[in-house]
Amino acid sequence: MATYKVTARSGLRVRSKPNGTILTAMPYGTTVSGDGKKQGGWYHVKYKGRWGWSYGQYLKTVAEKKKTVASIAAKKKPAKKPKTKKANSKKKTDTKKKTDESKNRAKAKGTLGCWGTDLIFEVNSKKILTAKDIKVSQDSRWTKHNILQNVPRGEFSGPDTMGVTLTITLSAEHGVKPRSMVEKIRKANRSGQVEYLVIGGKIMGSNKMAITATSEAWNTIYNKGELVKAKIDVTFMEYS
Repeated sequence: MATYKVTARSGLRVRSKPNGTILTAMPYGTTVSGDGKKQGGWYHVKYKGRWGWSYGQYLKTVAEKKKTVASIAAKKKPAKKPKTKKANSKKKTDTKKKTDESKNRAKAKGTLGCWGTDLIFEVNSKKILTAKDIKVSQDSRWTKHNILQNVPRGEFSGPDTMGVTLTITLSAEHGVKPRSMVEKIRKANRSGQVEYLVIGGKIMGSNKMAITATSEAWNTIYNKGELVKAKIDVTFMEYS
């Protein structure tokens, strides 16, 4: 049995073909197992108890760590209790590393931009999903102190949260499922989900952002009720 790590969001398919039926989605960073079977670049793998095919380009082999006498002996040695100051310092360092890693993962989603893994802006031969009319708002907080027989005096309290608004066109002709994407964005709005918003490979603001409002325009609907084209205005607010 081999172990693989999923390097990009992909699907577990019934057949080893791009148009094969997707059994389930495999998120980025997921670990799956395989039995060694391969067909034209496709790997036979198991995820959540189900066997299917995934394209090998999105799988990275995970090397198994071999146990040695030295490593076993090291595990048996009782760990020394670190001093409080060193423990607190190490904890802060680990927290900073996790934050930096999270930001780097957000940047790695693409040069166009993304909001977590649910909303990825991309342009390729199979899919076009971009944002336009991007507007960024940044206010500051001031406190006004009234002075008798004089103009009020202002006191700077600090920066306010950053806001971003953008428009996304969802078209089935461009490889996007409008209804599915609308429901995904709507669910993120109602659940209070927060992710890093990346535009042009750079994170917007200093913190993660939440979707606070959406406005949908269903432009084209076929006779059976299938949504073919829609526009959605999304408002983000910095979360700290």
